[in-house]
Amino acid sequence: MSRLDLVAVTHRYPAAAAPAVDGVTLEVPEGARLALVGPSGSGKTTLLRLIAGLERPDAGDIRIGGDSVLAVPAGPRRGVVLAFQDHLLFPHMTVAGNAGFALAMRGLPAGEVARRTGEMLARVRLEGLAGRKPGELSGGQRARVALARALLAGPRILLLDEPLASLDAHLRGEMRDLVAELQRETGVTMILATHDQEEAAALGERIALIVAGRLVQAGPAADFYRRPADAAVARFFGGRNFLPGRSEGGVFDGPLGRLALPAGARAGRGILTIRPEDVIPGGEGENAVEATVAEVQFLGPRTLVRLEAGGVSLAASLPPRLAEGMVPGRRMRVTLPRAALWVLPAGD
Repeated sequence: MSRLDLVAVTHRYPAAAAPAVDGVTLEVPEGARLALVGPSGSGKTTLLRLIAGLERPDAGDIRIGGDSVLAVPAGPRRGVVLAFQDHLLFPHMTVAGNAGFALAMRGLPAGEVARRTGEMLARVRLEGLAGRKPGELSGGQRARVALARALLAGPRILLLDEPLASLDAHLRGEMRDLVAELQRETGVTMILATHDQEEAAALGERIALIVAGRLVQAGPAADFYRRPADAAVARFFGGRNFLPGRSEGGVFDGPLGRLALPAGARAGRGILTIRPEDVIPGGEGENAVEATVAEVQFLGPRTLVRLEAGGVSLAASLPPRLAEGMVPGRRMRVTLPRAALWVLPAGD
């Protein structure tokens, strides 16, 4: 069993003013793919090192398959492999030697090592490169060698620390697809740490957001966009629209007037948010408001339009064709669909 449970895990480095990991409780089901996301310095790498056994928590427990592994050292007995951001390939060894290193260290017959290594190199699309050295490879190829080596170690849990950080933008999509494909094929429980929210949403079936060592929110990727826990989470995932006011009886009273809310919306004083991509140009019905175009930014596949309405700023992210003709000073109506609205806590 490779289910992972973190129970109130805390770790403080010597002389540090605050814990690097502070009371994190998290469940990762067997065979899941979790993206651990947060800003730089938030504690992501420390948490991975704790799971791998490279650091020991000051408090709490780490359980794999229901059993505590605090007394189990890092390595094969623990069944956790941590692949680092800089790959740490042996420069003097070939691609095949690097990828099959764990198999060779177990003393498996050379023929079996060669067979299994060759199969894995084919799966990561490195056929024909088995005899090359790391220095002869591109960044994307080195990343695939490191991934092959980690999978060939046969971990119960695979940890990837910023696996795409060293790659050019055009290679990231390819590697995202490959990582997800191999995780599905192997069924390994996988945790990927990243500071990039879009990468987290693309790679993780579930996301855990950690800020200043604390777990802020965990759940399906869509929840971080549609149902963020607070304004800080919404901002981290690209939220721009935050309107103060009060929710009561399915209606939000704020700078834009009275807006109809979806069922189950938070009651009382709060902050109304809507994703920029959910703001719809035009409309005369429910939740349609008057606005003035303040700024237009062409961003390639999307155009960001900043609107002013009710004395506040409202951002809309639109396909370029829908933004044609929008210039500063133009008056227009926009609709804030009821289903796209979400009320956040007031923050005090």
